[in-house]
Amino acid sequence: MALGKLRFHNILVRDIDAPTEAAEELANVVADASDDLVTKPEHAASEARIREQIWRATVVVIGVMGALGATIIALLIALLTRGG
Repeated sequence: MALGKLRFHNILVRDIDAPTEAAEELANVVADASDDLVTKPEHAASEARIREQIWRATVVVIGVMGALGATIIALLIALLTRGG
């Protein structure tokens, strides 16, 4: 990050003719603000992990609901055949 900060400072001083102190302060602010930024590959990997977790949870819920439905149907069949 220090190299990016130095480049930004140089652009402000050389190309925009900003005073050195102001350029240094702006470079520090930009560097501090960009320290916690997430890159596109990191974001894509995080999204992939979240999608995988959602898919796993969905499969579990569908499996539990299927088992619960089968149990209810089995109980209903047992009640109907027993009562007749």
